[in-house]
Amino acid sequence: MALGFEQAGFDVLASVDADPVHLAAHERNFPLCEPVCGDISEIGANELVEAARRGWNRRYPRAPFAEPIDCIFGGPSCQGFSVIGPRRQDDPRNALVAQFARLVVEMRPRWLVMENVPGLVSPAYRPTLDAFYQTLRAAGYQVAEPWTLNARDHGVPQVRKRVFVVGAYEGEPLPIEPPAQPNPPTVAEALGDLPALARFRTLRERDALILRDDQFASMLRRQSGYVRRLNGLERDRDDLADQRDWDARLLTSVGVASHSDAVVARLRRLRLGERDEVGRLPKLDPRGLSPTLRAGTGRDHGSFTSARPIHYSSPRVIAVREAARLHGFPDWFGFHATKWHGFRQVGNAVPPPLARAVARAVVEAARVDPPRRTGEPLSLGSAALLGMTMGEAAERYGLDPKSLPVNVRALAARKTGKAA
Repeated sequence: MALGFEQAGFDVLASVDADPVHLAAHERNFPLCEPVCGDISEIGANELVEAARRGWNRRYPRAPFAEPIDCIFGGPSCQGFSVIGPRRQDDPRNALVAQFARLVVEMRPRWLVMENVPGLVSPAYRPTLDAFYQTLRAAGYQVAEPWTLNARDHGVPQVRKRVFVVGAYEGEPLPIEPPAQPNPPTVAEALGDLPALARFRTLRERDALILRDDQFASMLRRQSGYVRRLNGLERDRDDLADQRDWDARLLTSVGVASHSDAVVARLRRLRLGERDEVGRLPKLDPRGLSPTLRAGTGRDHGSFTSARPIHYSSPRVIAVREAARLHGFPDWFGFHATKWHGFRQVGNAVPPPLARAVARAVVEAARVDPPRRTGEPLSLGSAALLGMTMGEAAERYGLDPKSLPVNVRALAARKTGKAA
């Protein structure tokens, strides 16, 4: 949600993630933000406030840090509530909702925003949500009933419902649910300018492509207003984020999957919108919207790559960058170089235009008019952050490798080898 909040005018000062690889990608994209790696249940309010203070000092070295924090926003792990998964009520990840409430109570921000999947509001999980409300209301917060918003209603070419719980501390006005907007961009508007990635043999092994001048000019000629606004080439009056310093000729996260001849033939036979019998996801219709993009599973749940839609004009599943375009990310936004991590980072994210709509509702409740950022474009963090292994990222953030989630697939392979 960080990019959407920045676009709405917030200074995103600190971020927390238990996965060091994902945090490294966040650090690459938000170099002024202070990264905190760890289990949220083991992190206290003082640690987060100090992290926010460091983030503030990095951005405003001559200005005093002002408390209270305006807003805490986040998305506790949703897999325990998701209709895609087994939806176990005893999934330990479900307890992160209560930990989010704990940090809000301890830090006393003026507003809070929690995001999750629609399964959170189902009858089976209502006790979890009720406990969340009770904790916050007892601490002096007004908390609105959940907003169920669809990304397609907020400028995203994807059907993706998410639940947002928004609250305000006593004396602060409660934000109002943002209204749906008509005429979402289409799949073709999101992807139609990109070169035919499958024609570049290097992309079967590599993640990036540097376009020649003629290829770049051709891409620019075909770009829709949707993509031009994402990339800052066309004015978007509601985007107040820092401009980034990036090379628009360098396309990242464009590595393509290698399919067998039989799979290619099967995908080629599909009609637009028809579901693949194996992956169970459709061939994208360029005139329509993408289905919900999923994240796959972490190393402690099998390290499975998510099923991906099929490209409408090429017999292959979409690349990470294409998924990012369908999610509302600009092309400067970097994802991990591996497809598994990259798709998890896209699929777990709130589409930035949707996050911006929610953040804008908080800004409007605060009755402030954030200024448009001026000055030199912001330099991104090191590109090496997008290629780190789990061990390298853990070392960067001072984590004990033994504290990392168990790689159950590797463990099963070792056990099978020993049995043989």
